[in-house]
Amino acid sequence: MLLASLQQTDNLYRFLVFLHVLAVIVGFGSTFVYPLLGNEAKKHPGLEAKGISNANQLAGQRLTEPAIYAAGALGVVLVFVGPFEWEDPWVGLSLVLYVAALFFSLFVHQPNLKRMDALVNELAAMGPPPEGATGGPPAGGPPPQVVEMEQRGKAAARNGGILHLAFVVILVLMVWGARGGFT
Repeated sequence: MLLASLQQTDNLYRFLVFLHVLAVIVGFGSTFVYPLLGNEAKKHPGLEAKGISNANQLAGQRLTEPAIYAAGALGVVLVFVGPFEWEDPWVGLSLVLYVAALFFSLFVHQPNLKRMDALVNELAAMGPPPEGATGGPPAGGPPPQVVEMEQRGKAAARNGGILHLAFVVILVLMVWGARGGFT
């Protein structure tokens, strides 16, 4: 089979590595911007927050997620066609961490982010506070969406941190493991 015999010096192998690295940069790199945008949305409630939140969701769905899936798929292809083996400790551990992080993102982090986006949309639909309001919370306290948003914001920060840590560990395994550092 042609692909199973690729060497690291073959142009096709280099192209696959290029695509893998590009997908990693686009997919995982973009996730480091989202916390900053989330903080900006918090500073600018209402329609501005809605715009930022909606743009985050759209970028995640159309840019970040597909690139992260492509990075994983290309990584698997590179093991099949390149000089590395599934038995290499860094390869297996990287794949396990990738899959664990992917499931954590899909079933814990993303549902939380989607709910936060819905809450921002609900708050924006409520409109600004009535004229003459002193800027403090209403007599009955803040709307329940605000309270839930604060709780979910903390969870998003924690979950995002966990995913970023997983990415950094995978990156260390990729860089040092591929060079024989973990054999």
